[in-house]
Amino acid sequence: MLFTGPAARGRLGGARGGQRRCSASPGSLQTPKLVLVMAPSRLPSASQPYWIGDSIDTPQAGYFGLFSYCIGNALTGELICKGSPLDFGTIPSSAFKTAMFFVGISTFLIVGSILCFSLFFFCNAATVYKVCAWMQLAAATGLMIGCLIYPDGWDSAEVKRMCGDKTDKYTLGACTVRWAYILCIIGILDALILSFLAFVLGNRQDNLLPSDFKVENKEEGNE
Repeated sequence: MLFTGPAARGRLGGARGGQRRCSASPGSLQTPKLVLVMAPSRLPSASQPYWIGDSIDTPQAGYFGLFSYCIGNALTGELICKGSPLDFGTIPSSAFKTAMFFVGISTFLIVGSILCFSLFFFCNAATVYKVCAWMQLAAATGLMIGCLIYPDGWDSAEVKRMCGDKTDKYTLGACTVRWAYILCIIGILDALILSFLAFVLGNRQDNLLPSDFKVENKEEGNE
């Protein structure tokens, strides 16, 4: 027997409204795909020791990262590598340690934003997008701080040994910037773009919510 009265239609409308609350539009699913594609390209910059490196004019061969570095032996030319994220005493500059901290926090936030997409199965889509947006924005801020602080450590003795005496804070001397540093800078732009898209889609999902759900939320807030 079919019920077509107002009560039945109300129950049916509520069920449809509840379904729309938890669903995401096909277009909005592009942001998770972008995060999954763009995030892995940012992660290697934190661990790779190729932020700055030698050139044909440097006294020694080698390269530096956030925490690890390798410098060539003056006699044999063999690269001697040092530095560990678990041993701060092996990191040649306090600026490198600070930059490593901020970039490391950003890396965890990027991974966390990827894991947050599993919340689509439990939470409202708008809430998930806004949480991911704030995480991406915080990650961009951390990467920016790390990239700005890192050159402050170029005046350390180890960097000068490889890059020459003209090396100083924010002056690289005879050395060159390597791909990991550039990738980290690009990661700032990626995170800002993804954060903006997530905020836009989060607000768009709010607008897609049925009117009865908005009224219920207002009534719950007043209580």
